[in-house]
Amino acid sequence: MKKTKRQKPKLPKVLSELNLSEQLEEEKYIQNGLIENQVIHVQEYEKVFFDQSVFKNVSFVGSFFELLECADVIFDHCDFSNAELNQAVFHRVEFIHCKMTGCHLSEAHFRHVSMNHTLAPYVEFNHANFKQVLFEESVLEHANFFEAKFEAVEFVKSKLNEASFYEVRLNGIDISTCEFERISVSSEQLAGCIISPEQAIGFVKAFGMVVKES
Repeated sequence: MKKTKRQKPKLPKVLSELNLSEQLEEEKYIQNGLIENQVIHVQEYEKVFFDQSVFKNVSFVGSFFELLECADVIFDHCDFSNAELNQAVFHRVEFIHCKMTGCHLSEAHFRHVSMNHTLAPYVEFNHANFKQVLFEESVLEHANFFEAKFEAVEFVKSKLNEASFYEVRLNGIDISTCEFERISVSSEQLAGCIISPEQAIGFVKAFGMVVKES
């Protein structure tokens, strides 16, 4: 089957500078915006839609977005630490040098999404759905992917130590370039996962087998 190419955000040539906090007080649909160097008030927001916009150095720390939807968006050096984004939808979205420590993204949907150089330890991806997603040179230590669905997901040179992949089918998923001492995964779900020779030895020991030295 031919692999579908990951799509990048489709942005207009001209973006309007916006004060996001003021915009969120007036409306729920933010389009064609350039939002820079802002701190979003820590409060609850419901059914917000970010469309064809760029966020640079914006802090969403501790904010609660119920049913957030993002389409054709770039988040550059943004901070989502401890934010509640459960059930969010991301379509053609890029996270670049972002911070997502402890961010809650359970039951979120990711389509054509990339996370590059993103710091996301302890992030919660429980029951999330990923399709055409790239994690590249990102920190995902202690991340929780419990019962997540993967299709065409790539992990490249990322840190996965103590990440949990319980009840996640890893068939065809390549983690061979990633760093970890230990991840949580069952032998059944690991079947078909692409790993390096060095990682293979670690898994053999983890599953109670003895490696005999030649």
